[in-house]
Amino acid sequence: IGESSDIAALDTWRGGSPKGEDEGFNAAIVRTKKGLILLNEAAKAGYIKIGDELKIEDIDDFQPHQVNKKKAVYARHEGMRKKDIPTPGDKVELKPGILGSMFLKIKGKKNKIRIKKIKS
Repeated sequence: IGESSDIAALDTWRGGSPKGEDEGFNAAIVRTKKGLILLNEAAKAGYIKIGDELKIEDIDDFQPHQVNKKKAVYARHEGMRKKDIPTPGDKVELKPGILGSMFLKIKGKKNKIRIKKIKS
């Protein structure tokens, strides 16, 4: 859920979906100091109300599909690593090749990936 953001907002219901007239509630995952400052300033200004602090296990219950998605992404990234395909977090360099082509060189890996120029 918004892993590269300072704050991620999510809708929440026990069990992952609404039941009857259950309105659920909104939650936020604060990932950075900047995000925490922003959240506190919004509460202080009256834009939001901060409720109970949640544990990560609560989020697993509120958003079970996110847990399944995370497991699937992990397996996909492992397969990509085995084939020397870059995954998020890899250090990559863009290197010029012959005849105007470009390559992605993944630091610490032997293979390069050719990038083809697409005519618009």
